[in-house]
Order: sequence, then C-alpha cells, then structure tokens
Amino acid sequence: MPQKVYDLVVQASPSAPPFFLKFFKAILEQSGVRVLAKTHCHSSVSVTKDQETFLESSSSFERSSVHVILTLIWTNVEHGPVLRVGASSKVPIVGDGNIARFFGRLFPKQIAYENLSVKETTQIDHFLDFAHETLLNGNKKDIVANLNMLDAILSSEKYLCGSSITIADVVVWSAVSQVADLNSLPKSLKKLV
Repeated sequence: MPQKVYDLVVQASPSAPPFFLKFFKAILEQSGVRVLAKTHCHSSVSVTKDQETFLESSSSFERSSVHVILTLIWTNVEHGPVLRVGASSKVPIVGDGNIARFFGRLFPKQIAYENLSVKETTQIDHFLDFAHETLLNGNKKDIVANLNMLDAILSSEKYLCGSSITIADVVVWSAVSQVADLNSLPKSLKKLV
C-alpha cells in the first residue's frame, strides 16, 4: 500500500472522457488501495447525467483514511486529459498515454508497466503512442484503417502486448470508446471494449 496520500487531479473534456481512469481506479480498489474518487464540473462546460458521477467512489472513506484522492474535473482542455499531482501543481502530465505511464510508475504492484521486460514495455509504449497519434488525433479515414489493423491483431491475440492485460489495452480501449461507434466495431475488436 502507498505510504502517503496521493492527491491526483485530472482535468478532461466531456467530449473525450478518460475511460481508462475507471479501470485504474477499479484495479487499485481491488488490490486494497483505498481510493476516494469524485467528479466536478467547471461552469464553462455541460455534462451528461452519467458524466456527473463518472468517477465517484462506491465506498465512503474519510479523506484522512485513504491512499489516493482521485478528482476528475470536467472542463475544456486541449490535447487530452491533464493530470496534476495536487491541485496546485505547476507540472502537468498531458495525454492518456502519459497519465497511464504515471499510474504504472506510481503503483507498480497494481499496474504493470516498467516492471515488465524491455520488449513488453516497448510494445506498450508503441500502443500508447498509437492510441494518441492515430486514434485520438487521426482523421476519420485513418481511424477506420487503424481500427481494422487492431482487429487483425486481436483476431490472433487475446491482448495487445503479451499474455495479460496491460495499460496499452486499457488506453487503446479508452481511445476506441471515444472515436468509434462501439456497436459497429469489427468482431475481434469488440472483445477489447
């Protein structure tokens, strides 16, 4: 368990929900890390009912008894979500992949990343960059081609990198959920989402 309390604040645009945060929250909670999660909405944006409670805690921990305080603030941000360690931090971590890497470094026992082999970490980095560059920031034609490429990979592999789920699978799933109609995905890609 973490020895100190981590206050993690993520700003994200309602038009690009950081679905990967839900997964990381669940993984931490399943491993016994006490997470206090909350969602706020800046007055400059409007959100759906589901987004109002996007990252709420299912447990009612006291702030003084938790390991992680995870706050999501819906607001207008460019270039993907922005994470700050503490609300007043001047050092942002920008983008789904970079935030996923941060979680992997902060919680290496719960979220495998750098504790894997060089080959696996390199593959993960490739797919994190792929999600950012070609899915979240690609044009429609390229997105369709890349969804088909992912489908081809997943037709013969259960996971994108190695024999178990990694942050690459989670971030790619989050990106696919943002850019594609989930009902019309190719067959093998549907098992990822």
